[in-house]
Amino acid sequence: MVWGRSFRAALLGQSEDSSDYCGELLNAVKIFERLNEPYALAGAVASMYYGRARFTEELEFVTSGKLTELLALKLGNSVRFWDDASSKEIIARARQADLEGYSIKIVEPHDLIAMKLRVGRLEDDYDISQIVQNTAIDDSHLQQRVTPEQFQHFLDVKKRK
Repeated sequence: MVWGRSFRAALLGQSEDSSDYCGELLNAVKIFERLNEPYALAGAVASMYYGRARFTEELEFVTSGKLTELLALKLGNSVRFWDDASSKEIIARARQADLEGYSIKIVEPHDLIAMKLRVGRLEDDYDISQIVQNTAIDDSHLQQRVTPEQFQHFLDVKKRK
């Protein structure tokens, strides 16, 4: 599935017919819940929620890592997983978002920016710039979640607006 503007509209509740864009995401969330696996939606789709619509062909979730292999089998190649030392805290801080009347967990924007700073791709810099333009970000919260070098990079990206 290709995600973009129409999906962002669906995620923000601005679309009349969002079933094409939300089905795969809702199926993944329901599998997490059936398996009692903690999760939070992350990656490009979370960036769309906080910032801008953009092209992506995959979903990304933060997980506890316990059932990653089983989840990969059930969800297929279009789903990726983030699991590191901070995953439990990221999941605990996740926000609730409504999607077609269904509550999903989505990575909090400071955590999303920190994740993108760790990955460090050009597309992540653009996502960060769009999140900063559309969502209130407390620099001191972010600074606690990244290295000094990553925080300096954030400040540089933020200046580019």
